[in-house]
Amino acid sequence: MREATAPRQLRLDLLKLLCAQCIMLHHFSVYGPFAQALERSAPALSAWLFDYGRMAVQVFLVLGGYLAAASLQRLASARPMRLGSVLWRRYLRLIGPLLAALLLVSAAAALVRPWLQDDFVPAAPSWAQVLSHLVLMQDVLGIEALSVGVWYVAIDFQLYALLALLIWLGTRVPAVPRLTQGLVVVLMGASLFYANLQPDWDVAALYFFGAYGLGVMAYQAQQMPHPKRLLLGLTLVVLLALVWAFRERLVLALFTLWLLGTLPARSRTWPTGVQRWVGRLGGSSYGLFLTHFAVLLLVNALVAQWGELGAGATWLVLLASVLLCTGLGLAFTRFVEQPLAARLGLARG
Repeated sequence: MREATAPRQLRLDLLKLLCAQCIMLHHFSVYGPFAQALERSAPALSAWLFDYGRMAVQVFLVLGGYLAAASLQRLASARPMRLGSVLWRRYLRLIGPLLAALLLVSAAAALVRPWLQDDFVPAAPSWAQVLSHLVLMQDVLGIEALSVGVWYVAIDFQLYALLALLIWLGTRVPAVPRLTQGLVVVLMGASLFYANLQPDWDVAALYFFGAYGLGVMAYQAQQMPHPKRLLLGLTLVVLLALVWAFRERLVLALFTLWLLGTLPARSRTWPTGVQRWVGRLGGSSYGLFLTHFAVLLLVNALVAQWGELGAGATWLVLLASVLLCTGLGLAFTRFVEQPLAARLGLARG
């Protein structure tokens, strides 16, 4: 999306870039013989990535709410909102790249199976798995995912659909001022104080709506003359939720709320080269998120054949893996995600 001015968008791209890298590195600290080598060579780094790298998902949830609110509010203000059309376009935007990435991961898994016998290597996909992924319902149906991170794509669609429904209701009942904002706050409360404390609910949007809703309200705050009043009110709600049941991930979500809610529209101009690469790398975060597991499988297969790695070799493999994953994410965005969006007539965002 390009609703914001360039300096603000660059900061969003930088945030996406950093969080995508954290999630990728978290997975390299979790799976296979390379994770064991990393733990031996850099135990502190390995432990931090294992415990905290995944928390970047919270930033993506808040950022996702922020960007979805910007896009949906623009659509709703431009013309009468057609809910079915909005959801279909969102589904197409997510499912095309996802299916392409799953083909890549499945091919990588087939290639490494003879040399890497490990539980995290996906088996050959069944028709039930393919169909459940096609409708983004694999976790709801209790079917094993074909790649890491697929759960997030399904949850992202649920959250977007829920927010779209709330905004559509707001346009259908204009007699109730700020109906959408009120419903968002109510669902945030239901998530923060109840649903987010139920582990079995992590396949449904309401479990994550506390963080997502904070992103929605961060966007709303930016439209107000005095945004800090709303931000302070939301902070009080989150602090009460932390007192109710402390969760480190909520602290990060609260920090992200303030980061986005007070994001300046204009600031010192970035160097042209920095702007170009931050934009490219941030814009390829979805591609990196979808495809890095294929590289992880191949790297672990190689490490399994090499045997135990020394510290120097471990760092070299880690650096090479980061570069390969980042390059693959850029290529996937350039040659798969963007052409699919153009062919389907979808605006990039």
